Amino acid sequence: MRAVGVLGGSFDPVHYGHLALARSALRHFSFDPLLLIPAGAPPHKSQTVNAPPRHRLAMLKRAVAETGLSAEVRDSEMVRAGPSYTIDTLYALRAEFPGREICFVIGSDNLAEIITWHRWREILPLTIFCVAHRPGYDLVVPPDLAMATIRPFPSPEEDVSSSEIRRRLLSGEPCENLAPQSVLSYIKEHGLYRGDGR
Repeated sequence: MRAVGVLGGSFDPVHYGHLALARSALRHFSFDPLLLIPAGAPPHKSQTVNAPPRHRLAMLKRAVAETGLSAEVRDSEMVRAGPSYTIDTLYALRAEFPGREICFVIGSDNLAEIITWHRWREILPLTIFCVAHRPGYDLVVPPDLAMATIRPFPSPEEDVSSSEIRRRLLSGEPCENLAPQSVLSYIKEHGLYRGDGR
């Protein structure tokens, strides 16, 4: 049985870097399925997430449809009450896919943050971390993660971030090369990232 891939995040908004990471993970690991799970209330970004969950979910669905990415968008963390903890998602997926490997896809820039996650020690035996190199972040495994299963894989090093897109939108700079057109159209349609709290 193929492994189940999971790519989480705030997707605020989704961009070509997210999509390139997902596509590379699919090529390298042949996940079936690859699940994209946007966080409803990310505990590490509770004060910095800009767009409401329903908008981030809608933009992610549009991006997947426009680019033909072979992935399933899930709203499981958005409909679950309270903070979006990875540990809860992993337990739910292990119940849904018994006997299957659950692989959590992250960039090397997030590897050191794992030890700050809620109940992180409990997470280590539940998943395999599939780690892609990110510009400026060497793949160095912290000593606390020595017991984790980590599988590096090659991925295009897209120099794009959600914060850069938000900055450009706020200043009126073009973003066409950073995110799918359907996402940019949605942002314009709903007046997102304008700096007025919406």
